[in-house]
Amino acid sequence: MPLYPWTEEELDAIVVFLAQYREPVDGAAILADASSSSEGGSALIEAYQCWACHKVLSQDGRPIYPDLSTVNERRTLEWATGWLHDPQAVIPGTFMPTFGFSEAEINAITEYLYE
Repeated sequence: MPLYPWTEEELDAIVVFLAQYREPVDGAAILADASSSSEGGSALIEAYQCWACHKVLSQDGRPIYPDLSTVNERRTLEWATGWLHDPQAVIPGTFMPTFGFSEAEINAITEYLYE
């Protein structure tokens, strides 16, 4: 993407414009509808659109960042849990945002990735 000479005010306006198209994820409802924790984890990964940056097991994605299909071979479950709680605390400055996942969401996502 080219660099544009936008001011802070213009950048703020673009962020506000794009934010209006964001659809909130109701993790509790997704987990309540799932027949298992692992199924809920898969549904959460789809709802949060993790595939936008990662390849994830059965879901095709863009492997721009680590391939989550093999995270269980590279990282411990404890590491992944800490990462999902607060990526910035694990690796300051990482591109991964802090989503504010609930404990139930983290458990479901890790169960899906580590089964």
